[in-house]
Amino acid sequence: MDAATRKEVLRLVPYGLYAVLTGTGDEVLGFTGSWLTQCSFDPPLLAVGVRNGSRGHALIESSGVLVLNFVRRDRQGLLQALFQACGVEDGRLADCELVPGGLGVPRLAEAVAWVECRVAGVLPTGDHTLFICDVVDVGRPVGEPPLLMADTPWHYAG
Repeated sequence: MDAATRKEVLRLVPYGLYAVLTGTGDEVLGFTGSWLTQCSFDPPLLAVGVRNGSRGHALIESSGVLVLNFVRRDRQGLLQALFQACGVEDGRLADCELVPGGLGVPRLAEAVAWVECRVAGVLPTGDHTLFICDVVDVGRPVGEPPLLMADTPWHYAG
């Protein structure tokens, strides 16, 4: 298999972009994620791929919870800032206000949609881990379309 062609073809798979928040208590972290898929209707489950060895991976493992935030198309800069995972300071993540979430992890006040998840299973898969997550709560406060990978010059975030 030609490596360049493989890379080109696999980059054709459509992806969303998400501000992922995880942690508990005093340690909450946000990072950009892109590998997400629904894997069950009943019960509602999502599979989220997170890079092994990352701070986000460690906090998801220890806390067992995460919030996926869908952001507006004009907020590419926020997700770019979260390429380097960052913590919450003064109730904000990067330049975003946070609101309390039901699982103890805040979510972005400006999210066009959000999903609160509890980890139900873990599947190591190469250089990433799939966290299989129960969908605990959702919200769609704004009817705008979310930012997608195709809206950016990027090919991967997570």
